[in-house]
Amino acid sequence: MILNLEEEILREQSKAQVLRISAWIGGSERRMADLMELFLNGPTDVSRRAAWVIGYTSECRPHLLRPWYKKMLWKVKNSGVHPAVRRNVMKALSSADIPPPLLGTAAAIAFRELASPDSPVAVRVYSMILLGALAERKPALRHELQGTIEQVLMHPTPGLASRGRKILRRLAVLPLQ
Repeated sequence: MILNLEEEILREQSKAQVLRISAWIGGSERRMADLMELFLNGPTDVSRRAAWVIGYTSECRPHLLRPWYKKMLWKVKNSGVHPAVRRNVMKALSSADIPPPLLGTAAAIAFRELASPDSPVAVRVYSMILLGALAERKPALRHELQGTIEQVLMHPTPGLASRGRKILRRLAVLPLQ
């Protein structure tokens, strides 16, 4: 049983701890709200570690994150956010069904991250995955995404090259609009 979530987050930085906290959250919207409060407003170390739990939770209980998409995007929109926070938010959003009013913001942030050579590879890969999913919903993004990926592939890392080729193949079969 977790009595103080912030203390538990800071207790240790390990996957085992992430799994414990995620199991404690379970399907509870109230406990997810407590985690999100720490993520959004806590000190850098707390926010960074809470982001890891959010990234994991997005895989097993994505419905708990739906009410928080706007605030998650706001968090990573600001400059100076720790790369772990950006990585885990992009990871969570890459498999999310983002509501239409937030698509433009999500796309702008993801394009910024993907195009930035200063962004860590994982942030760029998750941004590419998110943009690929958005392009399937909004084919108007297709050409911009293709051009951005082609630019990225001029100086890729193995992870960027692999994901970029997969997304380019997927974009090639999308209907034109």
